[in-house]
Amino acid sequence: MSTLIARYPGLADQIPHIRAWTVEHVPADVADEVALVVTEAATNALRHSRSGLPSGTITVSIRPLRRGRVRVAVTDQGDLHKPEPEADRDGGRGLHLIHELATECGLTGGPSGHTLWAEFTGARRTWRQRIAGVLRGGRTSP
Repeated sequence: MSTLIARYPGLADQIPHIRAWTVEHVPADVADEVALVVTEAATNALRHSRSGLPSGTITVSIRPLRRGRVRVAVTDQGDLHKPEPEADRDGGRGLHLIHELATECGLTGGPSGHTLWAEFTGARRTWRQRIAGVLRGGRTSP
């Protein structure tokens, strides 16, 4: 099982291309979840890492796993700044969303680059049901 890798310029107008490429290469029953997760991870890379600077890049990889699982990873170019927590801000729910939509997920790396990875296994619940769990404030069972 080979891994597909694509590198994109670190520009906001690339997010739809990243999402489309990813959805094209994953099973249809997880495409909605993958689209949301990749969009969130790539947007975070642009906002919070050197990937969003001129000449920055975002790398996306897709790897099929055993038993119908697929792993999608988004890699940025490392620390630029960490967002400050604010009680009344509109954002800040993206990692909760990723945790809710993925079967498993994690973050690796350090100052020179971070990789957010997420694994998906078939649609046990619809993405709307999973998002509803995030909005209620917690992870719901798969």
